[in-house]
Amino acid sequence: MKNMSGIECNKEKTGLRRRCAMYVLAGAAGLACLLLFFLKRARYGLYALYNQLCTASEARNAYVYTRLTVPEDTDTGMALACLAAAGLSLFLLVVLLRRPWLWTAFALCTVLFQVYYGLAFADWLNVLLSACAVCGLLRTGREGKAALVGLFVLVMALCAVLFPGTDTAMEEASEKVRDRISALTGTAVPETREMSLQLRETRHVNPLSERKGENTGETMETYRLKTEVREDISMPRTLQVLKTILLLAAVVLLVVLPFVPFWLLDRQKRRAAVMRKDFEDADLSLAVKAIFRHATAYLAWAGLGGRGLYRDWDRVREMPAPYPEQYAKAVAVFEEAAYSSHALGEEARQEMLDFLEATEKLVYDPAPFLKKLDLRYRRCLHA
Repeated sequence: MKNMSGIECNKEKTGLRRRCAMYVLAGAAGLACLLLFFLKRARYGLYALYNQLCTASEARNAYVYTRLTVPEDTDTGMALACLAAAGLSLFLLVVLLRRPWLWTAFALCTVLFQVYYGLAFADWLNVLLSACAVCGLLRTGREGKAALVGLFVLVMALCAVLFPGTDTAMEEASEKVRDRISALTGTAVPETREMSLQLRETRHVNPLSERKGENTGETMETYRLKTEVREDISMPRTLQVLKTILLLAAVVLLVVLPFVPFWLLDRQKRRAAVMRKDFEDADLSLAVKAIFRHATAYLAWAGLGGRGLYRDWDRVREMPAPYPEQYAKAVAVFEEAAYSSHALGEEARQEMLDFLEATEKLVYDPAPFLKKLDLRYRRCLHA
C-alpha cells in the first residue's frame, strides 16, 4: 500500500508539473502576441514583414496586394523575436498536450498558407510537414482521423467549387500592371475591344517591279486583308471543377502513398499488441487461455485444426515429435484454467509460452514468404 501510494503521489506531482508548464507556455505565447500588437515598434515590424511577404508573392505570381504603411527605417528584429517566442511556446504546448491531431492541423494550415500566397517552403521542410501530418493521422483515433480527413476534403471541395478559375478583379489589376510595365519599356499593349467591320478589312497596295537589262515591267496589285476576331472557347465550369478535384486527389495520393508502408507497420504493431496484451496479465487463468487460443489460431490457419474439443484435433497428432506431446500438455493446462477453480502457478504461463514458441516454429518458420506476410501483417498473429 505504501508503494502504491508513493506511485500515485509521483503521478500526481508529474501531472501537476505538466499542467503548470502548459499554463506557463500558453501565457508566454499570449504575451508574445500582445507585444506584437501593442508595442509600436513590434507592430510596425510585423507590418514590414507582411509587406515583404506580399513582395515575395508578387514576384512569383500575378498578384497585387495593398501594402501597409510603415516608416522607412522600420526594424523587424523585435517582431521576429516575438513571433519566434510565440511559435516555440505553441510548439512545446502542442507537445505537452499530446494531441496528435494538432500536428496534422498545423501541417494543413501551412499547406493552405503556401497555396494562398503562391509560395513554397524548402523541399525538406515540406517533407517534414507531410511526415508530421501523416504521423498525426496514424496516432489519432478513428473519430479524429475522420474529422481531419473530412475537414480537408471539405476545404478543398469549397476551393474547387467557389474558385475554379481566375479572379476577374485580380486579372484587371494584373492587366494594369502590365500596361505600366509596357509604358516604361516603350512598348504598347493594344486593348482588346470589338472592332467594326470597316476596321477589320484593310486595303494594302503592293507595287512589284522586275528589271532585266533595259526591259522594265511594273505591276500594281491591290489585295484586301481580312482580320477575323478569334473567339475564345473556355472550358465549361463543370469540367473545371472536375479537373481541379482530380488534380487535388492526385496530389493527396502522391503525398499519402509513401507513408502507406509505415501505416501498415504501425497497424500491425497495434493489433499484435492488442492480441498479446493478456499474455502478461496478473490473472494466470486469463493469461494461459489467451496464449493457448493464440497458438491454436496458428494451427487453424495452417489447416491443422478441427471441430469440437481441442483434444480431438487429430491432425495435430500427425505432427513430428515432440510437438503432439506438448500439445496434449497444453490442452490439459488450458482445460484446467478454463473449467477448474484450481489456482495455477507461474510455471503454467511459462509452459504455455513454450508451447506457443514451438507452434510458431512449426507453422511460421517453414511457411513461404507470402504466407509469412499474411501471418504478420494481415492476421497479426506473428509479432
